[in-house]
Amino acid sequence: ESQQEWTQVLAGGNVTNKFYNPIKQNSTHVYNVIKIVGNIPVHSLIVFVRDNAILVESEQVIPLSKLNLALQQGNVVLSVSQMEQAYAKLLINRSYISTEQHVENIKLQQLKLEQGICPRCGGNLVLRKGNSGEFWGCSNFPKCKFTKQKED
Repeated sequence: ESQQEWTQVLAGGNVTNKFYNPIKQNSTHVYNVIKIVGNIPVHSLIVFVRDNAILVESEQVIPLSKLNLALQQGNVVLSVSQMEQAYAKLLINRSYISTEQHVENIKLQQLKLEQGICPRCGGNLVLRKGNSGEFWGCSNFPKCKFTKQKED
């Protein structure tokens, strides 16, 4: 869950691809959705559509075949009014950008991280100590709760 990159192995091990951890990517999406919809519960769920999540050990990552079960087990139910309000807020705040622009935005966020700048609020990243060791956290905590694992 905490690794920055994941490796996809295809063709019986003959092809490998590295990609950004979808849990981390989705946490940024969830953070932005919460900023828009406000006080409505938002949960992270990553679905691997080819049912190839066997080796992923995370409650947030499921194969497509388990999606219905995961949705039925959810204990948070929104009212019709809450759903309509959230949908209206998301419509107002949606942006139309190309895939190329989205990729450029991601590269810019990665550059900010490399420079010690919080990609969410622009604050400085400072080295902190927690129960699991050292990590980078935003200087604007608790307003901004961005963290990044310290790489050895």
